[in-house]
Amino acid sequence: MQEEEHPYAPIDPSNLSAVVIQAKSLLIRRYPPKTETEGGLVLPERAQKERAVAWVVKGEAKVGGKAPEPGDTIVCPMHALERLPEVGDDFYMIRAEDVSILYPQPKEFE
Repeated sequence: MQEEEHPYAPIDPSNLSAVVIQAKSLLIRRYPPKTETEGGLVLPERAQKERAVAWVVKGEAKVGGKAPEPGDTIVCPMHALERLPEVGDDFYMIRAEDVSILYPQPKEFE
């Protein structure tokens, strides 16, 4: 049986400059979650943290009066993430109002 072709072109995560983000949202890339304990036990998805840590990829929305820049780090609740499999397994959309913590990237690391 042949696979059906998608009616849209896949999004290239290496070139997101042309992507337009809704005014109150951010495109983020989640840090890889911890999947095993120090002793080597594998953690099921439901046992992983309730909060996600991620990098800001793109967006114009303001968080606490500041517009996040690409590379800034955010912390947010897991339930607020909207997965974007069209871009990649670790890319998500989040509403700016759901961001708990914004940590701007230090200028010396740019």
